[in-house]
Amino acid sequence: MTPEEDLSGADLRLHDLSGASLPGRNLTGADLSGADLQGQDLNHADLSFADLYGADLTTANLTGTNLYGANLTDATLVGADLSGADLSLANLTNAILTTATLTGADLIVATLNGAKLTDTDLTGANLTGANLNGADLNGANLTGANLNGADLTSADLTGATLTGADLGNADQGPVGSKSESRGVEEEKPAGIEVNPGEDLTGADLRGRNLTGAELSGADLTGANFHLATLTGAILTGAILTGANLTWADLTDADLSDADLTGANLREADLTGADLSGADLTGANLKKADLRDANLTATDLTGAEGLGGTMTAARRAELADHRRRAEHH
Repeated sequence: MTPEEDLSGADLRLHDLSGASLPGRNLTGADLSGADLQGQDLNHADLSFADLYGADLTTANLTGTNLYGANLTDATLVGADLSGADLSLANLTNAILTTATLTGADLIVATLNGAKLTDTDLTGANLTGANLNGADLNGANLTGANLNGADLTSADLTGATLTGADLGNADQGPVGSKSESRGVEEEKPAGIEVNPGEDLTGADLRGRNLTGAELSGADLTGANFHLATLTGAILTGAILTGANLTWADLTDADLSDADLTGANLREADLTGADLSGADLTGANLKKADLRDANLTATDLTGAEGLGGTMTAARRAELADHRRRAEHH
């Protein structure tokens, strides 16, 4: 195998390619299923539409590699470096990417069903429209990642870092765990479940349906909940400093001991919400509806617009805005 050899479409099934010189090589459409590529240097190689089913790419160097439309089903990529790689439309079903580096990688409309992404670094990765149904993202770093329109149904985000991540239009499936009763699964309303204390600083959750969401202790500093539905959400002890909750529906939400310092709650519906022990210092409550809200020991120092209510017509109008935002 010469360094200049064009390997596009080559049959390299089950080959041991250790020692082969592959950086920048043309492997378009090559069949590398089951190949041993452990520690291989494939940086900036062209593996678009290649078949890497079950291939072992443990600790491989795939920086800037073109894997557009590649088949990586059941592939092992533990500790692999995929920084800046193009994995758009790639199939990574059940692939193992534990501790892999995918900073700045393109995973647009990629399939990651059941993929293991434990402790994977996805900082700044583009996962627009990606299918992450059932993926294990335990401890993953998704700082600044684009998850717009991604399917996160049944994905495990325990301990994941989502600072500045774009979750707009992402499908996050049912809230909480499923319970079985006589063999029938019962799901709670749609929303998101996070680990207590999870970092969601600056998260973009505009127009999201987070009914009944479990967000206790989450760091949501500066998060954007404009037009979001948080009916019955549990935000006990959550940090919502400077958060945007304008036009949000927080009916019957539990915000006890939450930090809402400087939060913008203009025209938010807080009917029946539990704000006991919450800190609303300097919060904007103009035209917010606080009827039947529990304000026991709530700190309202410097809060603006207290005592507002909302007409039934305005409530219906905002509900319509939320419905349209949710399906936008």
